Amino acid sequence: MDNSSAKIWDFNLKLSRDPLSSGDVFCNTDRDISSHSRNRRYLESDQKWTGDKITYSILNFTPRLGRNLTRKAINSAISHWKKYLPIPIVEIVDEQWMDSADIRIKFVNSSHGDNSPFDGPGNFLAHAFYPGKDLGGDIHFDAEEPWIYRDHPQKKGNDLFLVSIHELGHALGLAHSTDPSSIMFATYQSHNTDNFQLPIDDILGKGDVVFLDSTK
Repeated sequence: MDNSSAKIWDFNLKLSRDPLSSGDVFCNTDRDISSHSRNRRYLESDQKWTGDKITYSILNFTPRLGRNLTRKAINSAISHWKKYLPIPIVEIVDEQWMDSADIRIKFVNSSHGDNSPFDGPGNFLAHAFYPGKDLGGDIHFDAEEPWIYRDHPQKKGNDLFLVSIHELGHALGLAHSTDPSSIMFATYQSHNTDNFQLPIDDILGKGDVVFLDSTK
């Protein structure tokens, strides 16, 4: 996928002015999502990974969490998708090969070479590219956001684990769900991160996009 044809999905508070990106609205809500109907399912993109495995690398970290908690949050998010994929998703940790990963994950500031600049704390939080070459599959987080994780002493901020799960869904080939209980719903919803489980819409979505392993 080259820069001119890339589809970027933004996890944000306002619509992007970039015509290549979608308006992925990010806002907090306290409403109960457990009672919502499941009549509408996931959506999928027309871009999928091919091959016998998917590779990823975590190129840097947010200073607010440090290396260990950053890795813990992202790898925990990956583990939730991983258990429903029959093809392995494997981390590349050797620095000389990290840039060759299918999904490259990094924290960046403002303009960073993909026509979708970040804007500091608030508003745009992260974006991801659908599967493909070059930028395809890559996930970018705004380095200036107040990122938190469940072990972090400061509780106010943006949960890196939940945002990672959402953006990984896009990197694996999912678009948005219209089910408010889905982690792929376009608006951010609060989820219980202590005993988090992917809602069934997201699992079914992966079945069509990357061949669901029905035995799990």
